[in-house]
Amino acid sequence: MATWALNQVGRESREELDALFDAGDRIRRAQAVALRGNREGAEELRRASQEEQKLIALLLGRAADSMRKLGHVASPAALGRIEGTLRALALNPGETRELLKTGTLDRELQYTGFPGSLEMSDVRPAPQAGAGAKAKRELERIAEGKKREEDKQAAAQRRAAEHEVRDWERKVERSQATAAHLEQIATRAEQSARQARQNAEQAKRSADEDQRQLTRARDSLANLVRKPG
Repeated sequence: MATWALNQVGRESREELDALFDAGDRIRRAQAVALRGNREGAEELRRASQEEQKLIALLLGRAADSMRKLGHVASPAALGRIEGTLRALALNPGETRELLKTGTLDRELQYTGFPGSLEMSDVRPAPQAGAGAKAKRELERIAEGKKREEDKQAAAQRRAAEHEVRDWERKVERSQATAAHLEQIATRAEQSARQARQNAEQAKRSADEDQRQLTRARDSLANLVRKPG
């Protein structure tokens, strides 16, 4: 029933599936960038993961609606297998995506929590007596896969944040060194300016004294000229 519901979703929600696959491809690329310490990769990883989760929730709702229309209950185990298949296809490009989009997928896929890993298996309902235990194991497996993915994304985001901190530490160190150097230059410039002002004032005093001496010499000359020969 889970595979049938998946194929119904595939035939009726191609646009949403394309968006899901695009988000999965962005997650794979962003993880590679973020693991190298690039904070832009971490931000893109966060956005793409949110988009992926939103689309999976939408498609899960449509799958559950298809099952209810036939009078079947969308059990947690069935929904978990549908979610695992959608997540596996989102994070693993290949021909299997086209099988879902054309409604011809013939088996469920198991998502292990790491992009690039895709396991295909025929998943059939367990005997009724063990249905509860199998559903529990299925939910635990899905939860573990989600936790591994969340841990990986958190590690990528942490590396990007650490890289950003180191970048700013280096920038602050360079800025502080530049500021100290310029302060030294300014101090020397102020000292030179004070000395230059003092020299200018001294030169002005000397010029004033020379002017007074010139005035006295002219006066003496004028007196001599006025005396009768």
